[in-house]
Amino acid sequence: MFEAFMGGPLPRAWNAEQSRDEFNKAVALASRADLVVLTAGELPAMSGETASQSSLSLPGRQQELMEAIAATGKPVVLVLINARPFPAIVEAWHPGIQGGNAIADLLFGDATPGGSCRLPGLAARGRFRFSMPTT
Repeated sequence: MFEAFMGGPLPRAWNAEQSRDEFNKAVALASRADLVVLTAGELPAMSGETASQSSLSLPGRQQELMEAIAATGKPVVLVLINARPFPAIVEAWHPGIQGGNAIADLLFGDATPGGSCRLPGLAARGRFRFSMPTT
């Protein structure tokens, strides 16, 4: 697969049976995982001036795969690899009184998201250890 990213020959496409089997393997593997890092997107040849697309949808069965993995109930981190916009999700939780302004700043490009995301709920379940700074 990496050869395709580096300009080498594309791998042969799976037949319908291989595609179904690999799809089922991916969902089964995700159901056994503590956390799923799901990578989706498109090959470089699928975007750019010479590769216009008629849809913002993910190619192939990626949307279906995301939905099937999400249905496992496991936490999912989605990594999109692409060079054109896809419909996006902004996770805002309960952002507080200035949350609307902060979200608008992000959507209009007036702010750049960054920093770290600490999730105390995960630490409480023994998954991650971290210490809170004291003042």
